[in-house]
Amino acid sequence: RDSSTSRGLGDVYKRQQVESFRKIHGNGIATTMCIGNLRSGTQNIYTFFQTKKREALEKGLLYYGIILCFICGAIIGNQCIKYFHERAILISSVLLLLAFIMMFITRDEE
Repeated sequence: RDSSTSRGLGDVYKRQQVESFRKIHGNGIATTMCIGNLRSGTQNIYTFFQTKKREALEKGLLYYGIILCFICGAIIGNQCIKYFHERAILISSVLLLLAFIMMFITRDEE
């Protein structure tokens, strides 16, 4: 019984994460899987080399930057658990609060 409850709550969390961050700076982003981001980033880098359009390069680097953030987050999270054990969740909460605040900072469009 506890197993099905935790699986159900996990599914709700996953759906919420997928629906929460669909776009970053107008680009469709997959926040739960890196394969789509890798494909989109590589496609944009390839487009840049073919067309020399700076916008394609910027989009490609955005996708690769997001993948790098995922990797860094996994490494940092693993180290936090190693040293802080169950208190590592507090560090995660602080980082989420900072990300939440950053969502309200407006970026000047050129």
